[in-house]
Amino acid sequence: MKKSLLALAVLGTFGGAAYAQSTVTLYGIADAYYENLDNGPKSINRISSGGISGSRIGFRGNEDLGGGTSAIFTIEGGINLDDGTNGQGAVWGRQAFVGLKGGFGQATIGRHQTPLYDIVVNYGGAGNGQSIGGASNVFAFNNGTPYTTTATVASAAQARVNNSAKYVSPSFYGLTLTAFVGFGENSTTNVKTTAGNTLAIGGEYKNGPIAASALYQETKANPTTNVTVDKLRTFAVGASYDFGVVKPFVLYQANKSSQFATYVNTTTTPTSTAYTAKALSGYYVDLGVAAPLGGGVLNVDYGFLNNRNTQGVLNDDGDAKSAGLRYDYSLSKRTLVYTGVQKLWNDAQSAYNLGGTTGSLVNYRGQDPRTVFAGVRHTF
Repeated sequence: MKKSLLALAVLGTFGGAAYAQSTVTLYGIADAYYENLDNGPKSINRISSGGISGSRIGFRGNEDLGGGTSAIFTIEGGINLDDGTNGQGAVWGRQAFVGLKGGFGQATIGRHQTPLYDIVVNYGGAGNGQSIGGASNVFAFNNGTPYTTTATVASAAQARVNNSAKYVSPSFYGLTLTAFVGFGENSTTNVKTTAGNTLAIGGEYKNGPIAASALYQETKANPTTNVTVDKLRTFAVGASYDFGVVKPFVLYQANKSSQFATYVNTTTTPTSTAYTAKALSGYYVDLGVAAPLGGGVLNVDYGFLNNRNTQGVLNDDGDAKSAGLRYDYSLSKRTLVYTGVQKLWNDAQSAYNLGGTTGSLVNYRGQDPRTVFAGVRHTF
């Protein structure tokens, strides 16, 4: 729902001039849910934010420059509805960019969602890869092992990158290409200035009921005398086909680091142990189906993950599986309710979780967390 006049008034309070030829839209999503979360050792009843979509508020602007070219911007911040805090740790932490759009495509600079984030959202989790119930919501941007490192390394694929530029081409017979670069701008002593740099290239094809996408993304780390990490490489491919009565989705994502760091087991049991785990790699497959049912949509999702490293610390015990079932029912064009269940199975060295990241809800290795949930989402 567009709120152009209100948005212009709000932006005016920041001292910016609003011109008649410009269009500014205020938009947002409010999404919250109740869940009973059981991580094995503990269980809790709680209210959480962002079950299907991350709660947010944003401004989107467009100015016609003539000749088919427009100036555009997006400023979008995440909100945790359960406690009112920022969703990504910054006021405008989801996206904040400005650029140009025209027959040449779209080019923007600022803080962006990475091309990997885009493919995960479009093809994971039965068509909503960052929603509750989906395997991609657990596996895509987490390293998931009970190990941490003091080295400056990229231990998980990047969903959003500061100081970045993103180009999306116009469609060529259904094919769209994306190029992405992010600058770590690292000025820390004894850390390479390139640490945190991210590069990505991808493409998406859409033609009628079929859609498919593929990408390569890498983030550089900081090699030191005792840690020879070079970069984290990610490859992903996804596809979907709309049969009308059912729409299947598939997403494959592989991550690999070259020469990983010394890890320390951070779980409370057993006693902490240090390991040198080189060339950590892993992949997961997310299989989902969305089907109209009883006026709503039934989403069924299953995913399995495989983690490995060259020195056998994880052996065959670094894997995990996820199964989820969710039913979405629209009360109007902008409001829907949803309910469902999701279960994880961790192998002995895996510690993937369903939101238990602090205090007694930290998921210890080998536990099998489960959540039962019900929520509401409203868009405006």
